[in-house]
This record gives sequence, C-alpha cells and structure tokens, in this order.
Amino acid sequence: MTVEQVVNNAGDGHLRDGNEASRELRGYLRICPSESLFNYARHCLENTFDKSGIVLQDIVNELGRRLDFDVENGLYQGKKTAVGFDGIWRSQTDPTF
Repeated sequence: MTVEQVVNNAGDGHLRDGNEASRELRGYLRICPSESLFNYARHCLENTFDKSGIVLQDIVNELGRRLDFDVENGLYQGKKTAVGFDGIWRSQTDPTF
C-alpha cells in the first residue's frame, strides 16, 4: 500500500490529535518494516498530498523509536492550551541527549 492508502484506511482517514485514525496510523507504523518507513518518508518529502506533513511527523517519530529513543508524539497542530511540538526524543542511556 502507498502511504496515502494507509492513511485513508486508518479510522475515518482524517488525522487529528488523539483520534482513531491517528492511533491506527501510529499502530501500523510501529509494526511495518523499516524499509516501508523509509519509502513512506521519501514519498512524503517528494509528493504533496493532504496531511503529508503530519504523516511525515509520525514516520520520523517512529524512526526515532527504532533508534532506541523514548519518543513522545507531539500535536499535529498547536493549541492555546498546549505546547505544540512534532515530537520529543529522549535518550535511554544519556539523559542530556
């Protein structure tokens, strides 16, 4: 499947902070092969499609997990009541990194 097909098949296909589509996409990214992640990231960088930036955000955060970082997913969009960030990566072995 293309990354667009993956997104369209996740929940209602509309990624929003904390919704079913977001949870399903992130769940899929956790189990898909690393080669697919690289291909999906390349596709997001080379092609424009609806929500390509936030899909790339989730892909990059998953790559961080595979590099053994503790990754906290960020918001897709900032809010007045919450600090907006794409993701926070913390080293498991070096707390200053």
